[in-house]
Amino acid sequence: MAKLKKESKSVKDQVNKSKNKKQQKSTKVIKPKKLKHQITNKRNVSSENVAPAIVKAVKVKEKSETKPNLNVDDTQLFKGLKALLNFCDNGSKNLFDKDTPVFAQITSIKIPDGPERRLRLNLKHSLYTDGSEICLIVPDLKRGRRQDHDPTIEHYEELLKAKGVTCIKRILPVRQIKVEYDQFELKRKLCGYYDCFLVDGNLSYIKNFKKCTDAEVGSVLSKHDFLMKQQQFIRLPDKGDHVNIITLSADKTVIAVAETGDIPTITTYDAVTLKRKKQIPSPTEKGVTAKIIECMEFTNDSLNLIVIYGEPDWLLVSYRHSTGKIENSTKANNLNNTGIVRQIACNPNDAGVVVLVGDLLYRMLAVTESIWRQYGFSKAEALYLRCVAWLSQDRLITGTSDGRLLMIESGELRAVYRVDESPTINFQLRDDTQQAPLTTLLVPNDGSSICTDNEIRCLFFFQRGFVFECGAGKVYFYEKETPHLYKQTNIYTLNDEETHGKVAKEGPLNRINCISINPLQDTIVVTSRIHQLFFVEFARRSNNFEELGPTLHRGPVKYMAVCSWKPLLMTAGLEDRTVRIWNYETLELIMSKKYEENVYAVAIHPMGLYALVAFNSKLKFMIIMIDDLRETTKFDVRCCNVCQFSVNGHLFAVVNANIIQLYSVINYENIINLKGHNGLVTAVAWAASDYKLVSCATEGVIYIWDVTTGKRLTEVVVNKCKFTGTQITTDARITFAVGSDGEIKEIIDAMIRTARKMESSGLDCIALARGDKMLFVSGNNGNMYSLKLPLSNRAEDQFMTSLHNKTITKILVSYDDKYVISCSVDGSICIWKLFNNIKKAVQLAIGFKRFEDILIPFDDLQQKNDSIEKLNKKIKDATDDHKFQLLQIQAQSEKKLEDMKSFFKEVIESMRDKNLSLENELVQDIYSAKEHLEEIQRVHELEKEEIENANNSKLTAEYAKYGLLEKKLFEMRKEFEDKLGELEMFKKGDEDKIHDQYASKLHDKDIKLEEIRDEMKKQQDDHESIKRQLEDDADREIYELKTKYETYLKDERQLTIDLRAESGIYSKKLNSNQKETRELKHIITTKDSDLLKLKSIISQYEKDIAELQKEIAERDDTIQEKEKRIFELKKKTQELEKYKYVLEFKITELKSQIEPRERKIFNQKEEMKEMVSELENQQKSIATIELQLNELREKLFSTHSELKREHAKYRQSCDVIKAMRTDLHHVMSHFQEPNKLKTTLKAMHHKYNADKEFTITQEEDCDVKNEFQKQRYYLEKTIDALTKTVAQKSADINVDKIRMLEESGDLIAETNALRYELKSVQKKNRQMESILGFTKKKIQPKEAQKKLTEAVKSRQEIHKEYEKLLQEKDRCIEALKEENNRLMTKINSDTVQLPQ
Repeated sequence: MAKLKKESKSVKDQVNKSKNKKQQKSTKVIKPKKLKHQITNKRNVSSENVAPAIVKAVKVKEKSETKPNLNVDDTQLFKGLKALLNFCDNGSKNLFDKDTPVFAQITSIKIPDGPERRLRLNLKHSLYTDGSEICLIVPDLKRGRRQDHDPTIEHYEELLKAKGVTCIKRILPVRQIKVEYDQFELKRKLCGYYDCFLVDGNLSYIKNFKKCTDAEVGSVLSKHDFLMKQQQFIRLPDKGDHVNIITLSADKTVIAVAETGDIPTITTYDAVTLKRKKQIPSPTEKGVTAKIIECMEFTNDSLNLIVIYGEPDWLLVSYRHSTGKIENSTKANNLNNTGIVRQIACNPNDAGVVVLVGDLLYRMLAVTESIWRQYGFSKAEALYLRCVAWLSQDRLITGTSDGRLLMIESGELRAVYRVDESPTINFQLRDDTQQAPLTTLLVPNDGSSICTDNEIRCLFFFQRGFVFECGAGKVYFYEKETPHLYKQTNIYTLNDEETHGKVAKEGPLNRINCISINPLQDTIVVTSRIHQLFFVEFARRSNNFEELGPTLHRGPVKYMAVCSWKPLLMTAGLEDRTVRIWNYETLELIMSKKYEENVYAVAIHPMGLYALVAFNSKLKFMIIMIDDLRETTKFDVRCCNVCQFSVNGHLFAVVNANIIQLYSVINYENIINLKGHNGLVTAVAWAASDYKLVSCATEGVIYIWDVTTGKRLTEVVVNKCKFTGTQITTDARITFAVGSDGEIKEIIDAMIRTARKMESSGLDCIALARGDKMLFVSGNNGNMYSLKLPLSNRAEDQFMTSLHNKTITKILVSYDDKYVISCSVDGSICIWKLFNNIKKAVQLAIGFKRFEDILIPFDDLQQKNDSIEKLNKKIKDATDDHKFQLLQIQAQSEKKLEDMKSFFKEVIESMRDKNLSLENELVQDIYSAKEHLEEIQRVHELEKEEIENANNSKLTAEYAKYGLLEKKLFEMRKEFEDKLGELEMFKKGDEDKIHDQYASKLHDKDIKLEEIRDEMKKQQDDHESIKRQLEDDADREIYELKTKYETYLKDERQLTIDLRAESGIYSKKLNSNQKETRELKHIITTKDSDLLKLKSIISQYEKDIAELQKEIAERDDTIQEKEKRIFELKKKTQELEKYKYVLEFKITELKSQIEPRERKIFNQKEEMKEMVSELENQQKSIATIELQLNELREKLFSTHSELKREHAKYRQSCDVIKAMRTDLHHVMSHFQEPNKLKTTLKAMHHKYNADKEFTITQEEDCDVKNEFQKQRYYLEKTIDALTKTVAQKSADINVDKIRMLEESGDLIAETNALRYELKSVQKKNRQMESILGFTKKKIQPKEAQKKLTEAVKSRQEIHKEYEKLLQEKDRCIEALKEENNRLMTKINSDTVQLPQ
């Protein structure tokens, strides 16, 4: 009972701990003492009443404890309690006879830290039955705010009916969910309505394209919705030039992009929003020097990204892509640094297991506690593995370069299969069959047997089986029949016709780069080395791949043309030699036609019915049919790079090298040939009226032509610039041009008004909107700029985008200014939709209508009409047959209905009778069942009483038996104690005998021990002597070591003291350095800000430098022109000197001939000298007169200005007089009222008190008149005197002398002029040399540039400046003449009398 008490106490403690305070107050627990009292008091409490009480106590404890309930029957509980009561009544204290120990063993298992793993369990039975309600969520057919979702529901209902699907109860479009179930409560109700929700694969399926650098979409990564024909873009860095791997996570939420470079980086993007999440650089702290990432894969839980860096590191790194942190890393290739990694595959169930395969490499790695460990098969020294795929958690399959498949299970190589010899693959093999192919596999291979024709690539596993490529363009499909058996069902091929049979440097173009399966697992999608997606469906019988979406150009798109009155776009491919017509609004391919020659240019008529296609040898005029391009005429124009229809469509221009030929669309005649370009014509643009044509060429010339006459209207020449494109506004007033100098030139009236620099590398194309408000330009390998007109230098008027990664070949704007279309050398065509600032499309002009007519051949029309007539006849016959059949069916159905009615009436009546009889039987059965139940209850109660009585009697008998057994036990104990006493007596006798024997033996042993002890003492003495000697030696050594180490310690202590002092000094220095670093950081921040400012200033200076360089180049040109002129002038001077020498020789001859007349000539010369001196005096007088005239003119100008002032004053005075008259008139009205008259007169006096000014003006007028008369009189006198002197001198001079004098004077004047020009030119050259710094030995470039900008001016600028000066002087002269005439007329006329 003591043990029972202890157990009850421990139970009580556990119960009290688990209870709350409230439960302690509310529940009553029977204590062990009370329980014992109830058990022992047998007389007061019967056993029948005790057992229920204990059961209640146990139930109370069970309720109070939080432990799980045990499955114990009530009968077993009653039996145990009754046995316990009987045991207590007999008075026993222990439950067991002896103290038996109880052993308890507690084991615990430590769960290691590791990544979470998801396990898929295949259930035998489905969770959903045939009657479960299923809802299907589908995408909208048309997107928009006001679009109705009923057409989409009807569309998908028809599809489901056609496919025979009947289990779907409701179809919900995405827009209906957004509109009708926008609240959380409504969404919860929707979840409760249905057992299962199915989502269309187009809503969540993203194709996984790995290593898709050969299938680029310009400079972006495109997410394409083929159903809605919409695209979303991720703009790749550096235009995607360095991207080599793109991979998608398992949950299709994250896209990872790897880039090559000196430091390879990985960028992650959100697959839904397409926003950049994280950028992860290569771990340089781990010593990674690789410039490329070979492989990259997400784990199955989409948390980690496994990356393998290439040569020379070959490092495997596991990143947590959400944070970019490295979790663990290891070596990727073999331990002896051999092998090349080709592919990595993560386990589909375990995120910590990875497989690496490649050339001479196979490694299976598992991570435990952030350490990668290799296990399983690793003998790959002779294997060239290309791809790998997991089939299950512990089974994978790899492909080799020679067409073999290896099956590895649980890390061990199990089987080898050859693709061409194994139509079925059974992975469940016996032991004897497994060993046969392994011996042939592990033969050493030196690489000579590698065959790319049978190379297995792109292994992809899915639930239906697995697919792979073996051979160029051949995809094998092995379908799963059982978990271990796979059967080859089909081989799908990508034909050479799709890739034109071309072979690239890396292999054939139909070699597959990637294989993917859609979520419904009924379609294979592949990518090859060309820019196209291909697909094939498992359900179809065809074994050939088809294009997914419209067929695209393979190679550069050379030329492009857009229709004005239809939404048609015509493109020409250079490599594929095809011409394609697209609808740029619906994004559909209307027509495609392939030719045997290269296509250089295309043009489409504004009506969309005709087209021009330029080939190598000819130009063809074609008619656009429904499904074909038909040739009408040919033109002998070779390698035409530009052809274009006029705006109204009655003419078209064709470029033939440097000649522009204009043809008529009506009669195909060559109207005019526009000649004048020396270089190749690169672009042509028509004016809106079709009367003008703009052209540009590579020699840097832009011409504007008159189409009617063929004459050049304007000409613009820009040296060292190759023009690539030009456009003209609708009013033909402004012309825009771009070229190799990277500037947009705005040309008005044959002058470049503005030149805006866009790219240093040059611009490729230009396009102008029809409204003359937008300009589009391209350059820098794919950059596209949109500019607002008129051109300005504001950044807000410019927008730049780049979707192409190579040069843009053409930019076009649609006729309605809604779309901008561009094509590039990378083979991509980009279509932009234009919006205004309010995000609304540009409105069309009033009255603009689309042209919807189509040309159809007469034969096709006739065939179609005949087929329509036949079909109408068939429809009539079918309707008649259908009507007749309907009548017959109606008659038969009426008969059947009548028979069914009569039959069902009889059945209903019989069922009613049966129902009544069954109701009566049911009532009787219920009554009898009640009586039977009552009888059973009575019998049960009687049996219960009898059983209770029998049990009571049995209990009493058992109590009696228990008493007898206790008596027997007591007697047995007494007998056992007597036997024990007898045994103890016998034991004592035997012990005495044994003691005597062993005492004698011990005495002998003691003697031997004493002898041994004596020997031990001797040995101890010897040992102690040796020990003392050793201790002395040890003490000496210890003392010596002690002295050594004490000296060493002293030195060390001194060193520590010195180091502490130095550390204090260094700590102070550190504090000061920290302060200095803080100050330096502050200075650095200020310097950074200054740096930014300086960078901005530098950029401005660079722009100024570029402009100055342009000016220098222009001025260099002017200097060269001037040098040419100087050289010509020098030549002229040399010729003149020669002529002078000849003249001198002639003069000597004349002197010899005219010796007798020399004296006369000498006298005449003296007279001439006198005349020349007189003429010089006269010229001097004339110069003085001219100076006086200039002074007079200036005075006249001043007088003219004074006259203007006087006129103004006169007008003011007239106005004042008029006002005074009106005021006087008003004053006279108050003539009879003196007071008012006085006040008004005073007011007038104060208002018009201007007498002084009037007198001053009169005096000034008199002074001016007097001065003018004096000057006039003086001038008249000087003119009369001069005329008299000239007349007198002219009468005295003879005619011969005058003639000789004139000839010699002309010659002298010419020589003097030439000398003067020579001197002036030499002076200018010296000035230029001094300015340019050529006279100095050394000069800095900045000074030279400054001097050049100051000294050098272009010819046009100088010409303009002189023209302006001449015009101003002419205006001044004309104004002076007019004023002089006016003054003369005024002076001669009578003086103006002021009104009194």
